[in-house]
Amino acid sequence: MIEGLPYLVTNGLMLVAILAILLSMNWGLTLAILVPAPLVIAGGALLWRHMRAIFNRWSQSWALFSAHLGESLAGIRVSKAFHQRAPRSTASSNATRTWRASPSARDASGGAPLPSSTSSPARGRTSPGWWVDGR
Repeated sequence: MIEGLPYLVTNGLMLVAILAILLSMNWGLTLAILVPAPLVIAGGALLWRHMRAIFNRWSQSWALFSAHLGESLAGIRVSKAFHQRAPRSTASSNATRTWRASPSARDASGGAPLPSSTSSPARGRTSPGWWVDGR
């Protein structure tokens, strides 16, 4: 309220000055301009009720659209992140298939692949039995 008070005073003084200038130039024209003013103000008040409802619906639809767009963009980012990881996991899968197909990966009894990790129950931890790509 305090911040708007100077604007209210300034605009009020400007309105009085404009009316004084209009009356001094031509009082008949001034009355012709001011007679429909209350009708315009009343019509604007009635129209504004309907416009407010339209603006609220429009605002809600844009909010829903923005939320949907944000979710879609986030999904695209996640999808791109998974697609960037695909070559690495494919290379790892190829290396695993190559290792399992090699003769050194088979045991002497039946040719079944060796387990990929060995566990030590005494220590309670699992250690890798082989490394992919020398890592």
